[in-house]
Amino acid sequence: MTNTNAATLTPAEVQQARDLSRAGFTTRSIAAAFNVCARTIADILKGRSWWHLADVPGPLPMLQDEQATRLKLRGRRVTSTKGKLIDKHRKAMAIKYDHEATLEGSAIGRLRAYTDTSLHEQEAQEATGA
Repeated sequence: MTNTNAATLTPAEVQQARDLSRAGFTTRSIAAAFNVCARTIADILKGRSWWHLADVPGPLPMLQDEQATRLKLRGRRVTSTKGKLIDKHRKAMAIKYDHEATLEGSAIGRLRAYTDTSLHEQEAQEATGA
């Protein structure tokens, strides 16, 4: 018996692919971002697969750096609407990464403070015990 539930993409990824296509990215680059063949994305966009999943337009997805670098826009021109959408997405990505960097920085700071406190306590104990 063969496995008929061998979906390569999750429903969330299917919606992300639809949103990226709507924003003007090429089918081939979307396929590269999700590590599937271009035919898979084309079938999704034309309704030949994942037709049962409702297409609910949403904001552009937050992709990993490796995925995002593979995306390319269709055509040479970017309309003002697409330009605004791309700028909005860039700002959202910048805010996300700034926030993550801040959290990482504060975590490192807390770790250093804890480590320094622990070292001072050890030195004090060694000085009084010696």
